[in-house]
Amino acid sequence: MFTPSALLTVLVLAVSADTTVPVQTSATPGTPVTPGTPEVARADASLAASSLRFEPAILDLGEMSVGQTGSGKVTVTNTSDAPITIARIVPACGCTKASAAPIEEVKPGASFDVEFTLDAGKRPGVELKRKVAFHVEGAGVATFELKASIRPDAAHEHGKPFVSLIRLKPASAAAREGRESAEREQDAAILAIDAALERAGAVDGIRMKLHRESGALFVHGTAHQIEVAERTIDDRALGL
Repeated sequence: MFTPSALLTVLVLAVSADTTVPVQTSATPGTPVTPGTPEVARADASLAASSLRFEPAILDLGEMSVGQTGSGKVTVTNTSDAPITIARIVPACGCTKASAAPIEEVKPGASFDVEFTLDAGKRPGVELKRKVAFHVEGAGVATFELKASIRPDAAHEHGKPFVSLIRLKPASAAAREGRESAEREQDAAILAIDAALERAGAVDGIRMKLHRESGALFVHGTAHQIEVAERTIDDRALGL
């Protein structure tokens, strides 16, 4: 439940079978929200990370223009003393694409290459940072990051308002328990965005509107504010 002393105001549309009710709720600034992660999951993530070495450690695609697609390659090495299998490679958002995981197991000391492409999007003057999850069978998940700097566009100002649609878990489950669980996840996601914006010093003027039933969260703000919000949801999707 959000508290009344809000820095951000979120318009939540609570949809029932026969009516749409606008409800004013708010996210408390400074409240860190992190998904509950069991100790075993953290241990698995550490194990997976220690099994892989990425070269480069972060893939920097440099400067890109609005609407441009950048590409690059990373070499991944099995640093463990046993063969490993990469079950899948999963980017956190649709703007990032990765080539397929190797079909064969990767022997100790062996390497394989992964090709990445990144869509710069439509917002000028932002620093894009996107994470990709490498799922290692029996060892958990290791994450890799790629980034790019989006050039300012002469036709836009950095402070110009933008709008972005972020997809959260829908609260359309027929069972009451399922719906309440989805709504709690939605609220936690908004609180996480709020906390990230405060840490970035970017809270002024942002507005969010959530449609509970579909999980559609509309974020209105500057390019930088929306980038922070999207990156927060990407990290949550990877369990970070």
